[in-house]
Amino acid sequence: STSVEWIEKGKKCMNAGDAPQAFDCFTNAIKLDPKNPEAYELRGETNLPYELGGSNKAVADFDRAIALDPGNYRALLYKGLCSGAEPEKAKPVLTRGIALTQKAPVGDLNAIKFRALGAAWFDKKSAFPAVKRWCQTCPQDPEAWWNLALLH
Repeated sequence: STSVEWIEKGKKCMNAGDAPQAFDCFTNAIKLDPKNPEAYELRGETNLPYELGGSNKAVADFDRAIALDPGNYRALLYKGLCSGAEPEKAKPVLTRGIALTQKAPVGDLNAIKFRALGAAWFDKKSAFPAVKRWCQTCPQDPEAWWNLALLH
């Protein structure tokens, strides 16, 4: 299998809720292509449920993804969310990630979602229009509506 194939297998495992198997798939992808930022970013995501608010393993993977691709807004925003317990660390990372989402192609649903999540973390005033746009763009996404309710 190639690195890309392992990434696709890992995404399927994540969608099925099997984070440990996804972690293994992304690790295999990294072994085959240690310069693939997507593999590090996705492997970091598999650690998020366990490590939000001070995660070492996830942050290390996000840092590697950012080093390989400084424009990886997902890795930046996830790293910022992991640093949320320390606002002085989180805010500059989230601010940079949000700025990068502004450059994403129009209609990039991930950019819309991550812009909203990043803004909601530290600036409720700017988060409201971002989360509202997320709800309008993805009306079937319960996470969008849940975040909108949190802002009220």
